[in-house]
Amino acid sequence: MLLVGVAVAPLAVTIPLLGRPVPGPLVAVGWALVMLKVGFDSVLMMTFRQQVTPAGLMARVNGTMRVLFTGAVALGSAAAGSLATAGGIRWALGASAACLACVWVPIALSPVRRLTTLGTTP
Repeated sequence: MLLVGVAVAPLAVTIPLLGRPVPGPLVAVGWALVMLKVGFDSVLMMTFRQQVTPAGLMARVNGTMRVLFTGAVALGSAAAGSLATAGGIRWALGASAACLACVWVPIALSPVRRLTTLGTTP
């Protein structure tokens, strides 16, 4: 998971640096790479949650995660709109891309990354 994030996320920084208009095929390839990362991460996160969550709590944990992720999308949309209003679209894209390019850092530093088997502490 870390390698996919390290490989794909920093490329987001190039988005606001592109000239106008952005070529359609370039946008398609970029979007496909981001969606590949999102899909890859989703499968791994769900598998991890299923492995470490007791069966009796699975519905609550999945429901909580869905609420948190939906809330994060809503907050991110509001933040992006505010940034674009205050500083312009390119500035908002740059700030968003910089954040996306750094999302792998907490994962790289996480003790979860060093687990070799579930149920043990690194």
